[in-house]
Amino acid sequence: MSSPGPRPSPGRPRRGPDRRPGPAPVTIKDVTLARVGGVPVRLSASWLIIAAVITFLFAGTASSATGVPGIGAYLIAFVLAVLLAVSVLLHEAGHAVAARAYGLPVTEVVVNLWGGHTSLGRPQSPGASAVVSVVGPLVNIALAVLAEAVRRQLPATVPGSAAAVVAFLLLGVALTNALVGVFNLVPGLPLDGGRVLEALVWKVTGDQDTAGVVAGWAGRVVAVALVAWLVLPPLLAGRVPSTFTLVWGGLVGLFLWRGASAALKVGTFRRRAARVDLASVTRPAAVAAATATVAELVGHQGDLGGALDVVLVDAAGRPVALVPGGSVAAVPDDLRTTTPASALARTLPPGSVVPVAGGALGAVEGLARSGEQGIVLVDGAGRPAGRVRPDDFATAMGLS
Repeated sequence: MSSPGPRPSPGRPRRGPDRRPGPAPVTIKDVTLARVGGVPVRLSASWLIIAAVITFLFAGTASSATGVPGIGAYLIAFVLAVLLAVSVLLHEAGHAVAARAYGLPVTEVVVNLWGGHTSLGRPQSPGASAVVSVVGPLVNIALAVLAEAVRRQLPATVPGSAAAVVAFLLLGVALTNALVGVFNLVPGLPLDGGRVLEALVWKVTGDQDTAGVVAGWAGRVVAVALVAWLVLPPLLAGRVPSTFTLVWGGLVGLFLWRGASAALKVGTFRRRAARVDLASVTRPAAVAAATATVAELVGHQGDLGGALDVVLVDAAGRPVALVPGGSVAAVPDDLRTTTPASALARTLPPGSVVPVAGGALGAVEGLARSGEQGIVLVDGAGRPAGRVRPDDFATAMGLS
């Protein structure tokens, strides 16, 4: 997301020489590689960073292992980076396929600087959460076994030959996939193993949010343990850790710490949200047909000092739009019979119609999707049952 540029300080405007506008800034956007089952598969621009690091870091190793000198070694190292990106895609595809099998929506698959991620719906059972999480690392382990099995079938290699190049690439795929697969099974968020731990605690306690907090703390422990494991041995041996160890160990540790901290915040927030009495933050709302005129809303918004919201419904009684309380007063009396209520209405964004049966957690998830407009609660038959505004819910949670 681009940040706004510097704002001019207030004061009297000054004239200066006329200047032609410069060229628009160049931004690098994510590239959509394909759509699988309607799900976009994207390559983030940040992947170019890790691709460059792998290329320059492993070019020397590629040259020594294959006997290919110069630019050819850099090309081989870049091909290795591409193969690792494909491995990440297959890892994320494993998550996506498992999620679809459990009926969870999948909105995108992305490969980026830190590997990748799959955006999917929240699992509704510990079993679903565990399976969806563990499939990704298992894909990596399977790829490692397959790559090593194929490498072992290659004939004896000669430096500079195609077989030597293929053997090097297969070994790289095998080692990195084994490392990624095993590392991702470590029990701490945001790693996949952390999701498995969360599912186990959820199964035992029956509380998904408490499980998320436990797995988040485990993730923090993993982050600290990783940095200690990389830095302490050389220090205890009287040596200074290498720059590579300090930089990459610190970055990975920071990534894990921030991911674990985010999980802790989500779990804590949801636990507080679950304690809110939904009835206490639900405001009454009138109901009118989407074809109504402003004149037909006058009686509704005359109640409660004109503050009553009106939910517009379609022919089947489903909420489609909202006329905020007090908005009728802005229409002159002589125009109210000819002005459609829809002219004052705000279309309800996706996810802003929430069943009362979902309780406070369902409401807070709807509020996260709807933004400032808030949500419309509906009963079991889909009829409007009231309104919840973000500020009311935040006050009930003690956030404002």
